Amino acid sequence: ASRVSSTSPIIPNLQTAVEEVLRVEERWAVRRQEAYRRVATIVADHEATYQVLTYVMMSASAAGVQEFKFAILRTRQEQLHNER
Repeated sequence: ASRVSSTSPIIPNLQTAVEEVLRVEERWAVRRQEAYRRVATIVADHEATYQVLTYVMMSASAAGVQEFKFAILRTRQEQLHNER
């Protein structure tokens, strides 16, 4: 994947790390003769800003991720409130 300018929202270190993980996952899929999907799961809590999530998604996309899933972390307080 190509690198972008310093004014880009892409985080170069994150992009590189995701590229490395995707390469490893692809090799394992080939060995197991399984279909390979470039999927990332983003785990966030209520403190994650829209801007941070956007930068993470753009960086992962630049690395080659084609599909995103999201997992939202709840605090114990939120869990207790929702159980009422």
